[in-house]
Amino acid sequence: MMRIASEYVRFAGEHPHLYGVMNGTTVDADERRRVAEPAIGVLKELLTTWSDTHDVVLADPDEACEIIWGTLYGIASLGHLGTIGSERARRLAEQALRAILLGWRAEAPGNG
Repeated sequence: MMRIASEYVRFAGEHPHLYGVMNGTTVDADERRRVAEPAIGVLKELLTTWSDTHDVVLADPDEACEIIWGTLYGIASLGHLGTIGSERARRLAEQALRAILLGWRAEAPGNG
């Protein structure tokens, strides 16, 4: 998942016009979601494998996926806009994902 996080942010920085079209209002929300389904499926599969490996029960895997996607989108957008730069955005994306996963592990039964 760390590599996907880093590559998503890298893509935003290296392909700003395509990233803008993919995430802007040019394409309606339903179509963006439909086109993103394969990537969302991969993320859900990775989350399921991670949660099984670490004995973490995700109350709502769809919400967990959206939390990660939203976080990465926000950081990628900061990199894409030049606010923090692409390389820093990549590092922050990995740190954010690591923090989210560690938080979910800490909340797992038996870890409280």
